[in-house]
Amino acid sequence: MARYVIGIDLGTTNCALAYVDLKDTGPALKVNIFQIPQLVGAGRLGKRETLPSFLYLPGKFEADEDLSLPWAPGRRFAVGTYARDHGALVPSHLVSSAKSWLCHGGVDRTAKILPWGAGDEIEKVSPVEASARYLEHLKEAWNYEMAKDDPEARLENQIIILTVPASFDEVARELTLKAAEMAGLEVILLEEPTAALYAWLSQHEKDWDQHLKAGERLLVVDVGGGTSDFTVVEVREGPMGLELERIAVGDHILLGGDNIDLALARLVERRLPVKRLDFARFQTLTFLCRELKERLLSPDAPEEDAIRLPGRGRALIADTLVAKVKREEVLALIEKEFFPEVSYNQSLKRVESVPRGMREWGLPYARESAITKHLAAFLFKQGIEKIDVVLFNGGALKPEVLRKRICQELSRWFEHTNLKTLETVSLDLAVAVGAAYYGLVKQGLGIRVGGGLPRAYYLGIEENKSSKAVCIAPKGTKEGEHLVLPRTFRVLTNRPVKFPLYTSSLRDDALGDIVSLNEDFASLPPLTTLLKFGRKSGVKEIPVNIEVHLSEVGVLETYCASLESPHRWRLQFNLRGEEKKISETPEGVLIAQEKKEEISPVEEERLSKARDFLLEAFNNQILLPKVMNRLEEIFEMERDRFPLLVLRHLADFLIENQHLRLKSAAHEARWFNLVGFFLRPGYGEASDPFRIRQIWGLYFSGIEHRTDKAVNLEWWIFWRRVAGGLNRGKQEQLFAKLRPYVLPAKGKKPEKTSPQERREIWLCVANLERIPVEIKIKLAEVALPQALKKADRLFIFVLSRLLARELLYGPADRVIPSSVVNKILKEILSFLRKKSPKAKIANLWAEALVNIARLTGDRVRDLPEEMRQEVFDFCREVLDISEEFLRPLKEAMPVASQERTRLFGETLPLGLKLDA
Repeated sequence: MARYVIGIDLGTTNCALAYVDLKDTGPALKVNIFQIPQLVGAGRLGKRETLPSFLYLPGKFEADEDLSLPWAPGRRFAVGTYARDHGALVPSHLVSSAKSWLCHGGVDRTAKILPWGAGDEIEKVSPVEASARYLEHLKEAWNYEMAKDDPEARLENQIIILTVPASFDEVARELTLKAAEMAGLEVILLEEPTAALYAWLSQHEKDWDQHLKAGERLLVVDVGGGTSDFTVVEVREGPMGLELERIAVGDHILLGGDNIDLALARLVERRLPVKRLDFARFQTLTFLCRELKERLLSPDAPEEDAIRLPGRGRALIADTLVAKVKREEVLALIEKEFFPEVSYNQSLKRVESVPRGMREWGLPYARESAITKHLAAFLFKQGIEKIDVVLFNGGALKPEVLRKRICQELSRWFEHTNLKTLETVSLDLAVAVGAAYYGLVKQGLGIRVGGGLPRAYYLGIEENKSSKAVCIAPKGTKEGEHLVLPRTFRVLTNRPVKFPLYTSSLRDDALGDIVSLNEDFASLPPLTTLLKFGRKSGVKEIPVNIEVHLSEVGVLETYCASLESPHRWRLQFNLRGEEKKISETPEGVLIAQEKKEEISPVEEERLSKARDFLLEAFNNQILLPKVMNRLEEIFEMERDRFPLLVLRHLADFLIENQHLRLKSAAHEARWFNLVGFFLRPGYGEASDPFRIRQIWGLYFSGIEHRTDKAVNLEWWIFWRRVAGGLNRGKQEQLFAKLRPYVLPAKGKKPEKTSPQERREIWLCVANLERIPVEIKIKLAEVALPQALKKADRLFIFVLSRLLARELLYGPADRVIPSSVVNKILKEILSFLRKKSPKAKIANLWAEALVNIARLTGDRVRDLPEEMRQEVFDFCREVLDISEEFLRPLKEAMPVASQERTRLFGETLPLGLKLDA
């Protein structure tokens, strides 16, 4: 019974709100733009078509009246125009690009990490909370303007369509919904490129079929502030006339207008009389370059303009830096880096590069900056043989010259002479307008864009001991459809199971069809999960129905519904993961199979021998010291070369037989030693989270033979080895046990322990990358004098891990601030110059210094260039280290596998891929 349909564009750079009043009927039914009340100056309210997606967090002494709103007189933050303009002068108080942070898997997106790089004096917010504040402002502004005297007109009571990039993964979509919930809104999600097309349809309801012809393919190119999205829609002849059907959606690309601004900022920075700006001033420069770009690429642009970067404090005027930039320079830079001429069949993997500085704001921008290359790769991968029509969207494509460049490439790729371009409503407002219009479509009004699946999806099964697959979503499945497969299956519960997923764009199988896997299919990343059934139930096989629902944003929601109970499990597949070809005789799979079925018959025979020997050794104590030697004989390889799956199978066996450790102290020590070795580094295999949950109970129960030194030592080695698999809460709980040994309460001395235990405790602490930064700083303060005055190898290594710029597995928001590390490094270098270390210690210090000072491309984490140069010179001249070894100080490069092995303190499982 809502009165309004609301469309909200929650953009990286700007938000917009459009609406339709459902009380209007007939021709009067139209989409309107809501003029958003917001602060446009200190204490000054104004209305704008968009709400800039910036959040300003004031200092303690900022006047309340500067931030007050009519509906929130005591508010201590600002969003919108004033936040953007005023915050550009004090960037350490400004949150920007929150939408990009929502899809950054390298940080805790629910943690208070923004503004990125801000000091502890600022009360930070999470990316989710920042997004919620933009939505909250839109809600309050609407209610202030439109619902003063009518509670039923309040925004939260309306039909709300909220847009997301087509390429947002499931996690980013869920976090967007969480932000809306925090703002008190219940929303329906819609993909932005589709919304842009709906905006065009809203202007051409009566004549859209005169602009488009059956068989034509329409490309929506959406380049916003933070993301680039591509969608292909086909025009088809239907029973009632022409129909529109979305047939292809691009992968997630974190690349947009922000990156162009960063590239311009780097260009300008090279002309300033400084070597390298710190993060705060570079951020201000980037905001100024965005404005410069808009001026120089506008229709009446001057041939040249200037950037004026203000100084700070008392030197505000005197330290102002000025650089002149020509329009032709800006165009040349943008075309070369972002819109170059490329071959249509060129593989993106071959041309991919790592431009320095593409992580200036801590965000993992696309490694390849050329948008035309991403577009070509998308169309080529989807097998698109022609594009007849193009529709542009996104603020980054406002300059006509950039739209022309894309048209030139499309015309060249497809040998077009008559490529059609549809005129959009507004590059800033189209998404909000289209979202509102889509709300009308859901009411049975307007022209619908079909979002049916462009390909069919299948679950792997085993039938009569041969590899098969069952069709769970036929090609053409429509949004909103709910499907139940016409046959039942059986799944294992209470242990990790795997659901293989396949896709095909060549087949037209019906729902529930059982098919043989062949070259027509591609495999997608399988889902490994745990289906919990009953509190105390063991492994149990139960019958289930498979249900499938295609959501409004093209997410294939798959469920296992128990036929024995009310249990219903959601299976979250990544439909846009990397596809891989499968052979004509694919590996046999059983729906919800156990991981052990991946092992070949030969390996299974060896594993059986290994399990038998482990059981024999734990029943005959004399054999315990010989376990690893015997396992090496069974697998015919050294222990450090055992494959990951073999290691995890052996870990599973010992975890299932925990009672074996209770027989004696020797049994318990050996059990911890083996399980820790088999599980290291605690992650890397799909079922590791389940294993970590199984062993976490040991944290509470502790060791059985508490007085035995060997058991105590192996206990700490065990936790050091698996620490990488512990989440933030578990690592903080583990540190609570470690704290009395390394950071005792004030006035107390560290708990006494053996030298071997002390070593393992500190190594374990160094591997807890998710513990709070303030604790890491205190640990570094304790380790520093031990490393310097005693030249203790252990503490040099510990410092290397605690002060690292690039963590091995932890989130980027848990890196110690560069300002703190800079001071510590100065102390280290000063000491080492006075007392030159011996050769062996010198090499260890060199490794530590490279890890502590390495370049990441993120100015927040990176040390000042002068300090990195000082470390380089010291290592080269004093420690006699080769320039090749010191390369990470000069260029951003990933941590090499051998470096990871050293930093973990021991070898890692063969073939394990670890992402920082």
